[in-house]
Amino acid sequence: MKVRWNNNAQKPGTLIDALDVTPKAAYPAIHRVLAILLTMPDTSASCERSVSSMRRIKLHMRTP
Repeated sequence: MKVRWNNNAQKPGTLIDALDVTPKAAYPAIHRVLAILLTMPDTSASCERSVSSMRRIKLHMRTP
C-alpha cells in the first residue's frame, strides 16, 4: 500500500475512499481495520448529551 499511495494525488481523502480502493483479498487486516474505524463514532456528543440530560433530571428531582 505504501508504494501504491506514494503520490499524494492518488491517496484517498477519506476512510470510505480508502476502504473502496483497498483490495480485501490482498490486505484483509487493513480492510477490516478500515471497516471498524468507519463504524466508530467520531465524537462523543451523544454521550455528552445523555449525561447532560441525566444531570438536568437529577437537579429537577431534587427541587421541592
